Amino acid sequence: MNKIYTIIFCLFLLISGLNAGAEESALYEKLPDAQTIQEQPQRITNYDYSNATRIPIYLHIENRYKTNGDTNVGDELTFVAARNVYYNGKLLVKRGEKTSAKLTHFIRRGMNGIPSIMILEGFQFENLDSKKLDGKYMKRGFDNTLFVLPLKWVLTPLYPMGSFANIIIGCEARISPKDDIIIYYYPEWTVE
Repeated sequence: MNKIYTIIFCLFLLISGLNAGAEESALYEKLPDAQTIQEQPQRITNYDYSNATRIPIYLHIENRYKTNGDTNVGDELTFVAARNVYYNGKLLVKRGEKTSAKLTHFIRRGMNGIPSIMILEGFQFENLDSKKLDGKYMKRGFDNTLFVLPLKWVLTPLYPMGSFANIIIGCEARISPKDDIIIYYYPEWTVE
């Protein structure tokens, strides 16, 4: 009787494999050939990245900011230029010039030591072309997973002590006036 079940099972696998092969070959028939792919127009990029000259712009935040319960996407933060920025003898950003940026992405801190993260975008200056400004800044809190994971593995044999490591919360992302925030300006970029 076992031989009959074995033969039926092998036939089932054989038929399933043949059906899968037929479906796979049908997929290959639907793929475009190499000539069709080459005829499609190539995508044109907006920037010419051949010249990678970049100028750092050092900023400081005016007031201390951290990701807490009051933090919302869209918050505007004010920054002050920490140094004069020159390019080819021309003053681009004067020390003390103010700019603002919006909090565009925000991830709250979580269990297992996962820190909060904030991303700021939209820096603009009077004498700079905003299209040539790589004005994105990301700040994250201290990552406590470096402590949580080893602790969890050490405590796992002592049931249920390993689960208590899940309670450890990650740190808030903070920006203080002492932090150097650096964004970059690319004056030689060609913008179309």
